[in-house]
Amino acid sequence: SAAAGTSALVNALEKAEADMMHEEALRVFGKDLDAATTVPLVLIQTLAFLEAKPDQLATEGIFRIPGNSEVVDNLREQLDRGTVDLADACYLLGAQVPEIATLLKLFFRELPEPLLPSTFCNSMMIGGFTTNRPAAFSQLSAVKQEVLRLLMACLSRVAKEDTNKMDSNNLAVCFAPTLCGLTETSDVNDLSEVQRTIELVKQMIDNAEVLFSSDGGLFKDYPIAGSAAAAAAADATGNLAARAADSSPAPDDEPTLAAPSASALLPPGMPPPPGSAAAAAAA
Repeated sequence: SAAAGTSALVNALEKAEADMMHEEALRVFGKDLDAATTVPLVLIQTLAFLEAKPDQLATEGIFRIPGNSEVVDNLREQLDRGTVDLADACYLLGAQVPEIATLLKLFFRELPEPLLPSTFCNSMMIGGFTTNRPAAFSQLSAVKQEVLRLLMACLSRVAKEDTNKMDSNNLAVCFAPTLCGLTETSDVNDLSEVQRTIELVKQMIDNAEVLFSSDGGLFKDYPIAGSAAAAAAADATGNLAARAADSSPAPDDEPTLAAPSASALLPPGMPPPPGSAAAAAAA
């Protein structure tokens, strides 16, 4: 009947709307940090992965040399679907430091608004670097301030590694356009503007401990391996920190993980990365 057909259509529309709302709630990338009430877990997870082994921040070209694009895209897709957490996906796909560093940059690049608006950058550039800190930081939400602090904690530690060839200037070249939205709000052909922004981010990396000296300091809740913050990040993802730190399969007596199979994480036609759990499963 017409009434039954209308009812079925209404139900289908309501289900579609509910599915869209569910997908939006799960989505990790491209969400507005101004609407967030806590630091996104994916940020903590990526930092914890990079810090899981003492030598990982020393990886040559970290944040400059991109990871495998197919693995990065698949990681992002799985995280947005909420079907698997980062530690599981990294273990099954064989993701390493380049992929996770690229994923972290992707998180910031896909924000609907740059983390550091032009008003913030201008305030920090005018009248002395540390003098205008209170006025500049007041333009950022509490969550954005925490996100910035955690990122600066990571970059400051990367810059102190001698073997990765990524000093604060090189890191600033990699991050400044994304953090300050040069591709969105500025003329990227204006080299002086680009250079000023790079210098700002460089100074923020070099002076991170001064900028974030209050309220627990720069490394409060930062997941350095062995810290309480790292343990908390592991607990939030099913205590899988060891999998981020160890590319070998788990021992037989490890509790079974509630995660998809290795092959289920691979998009159609994508061969499993050599050495990954997915490759071992396919052998």
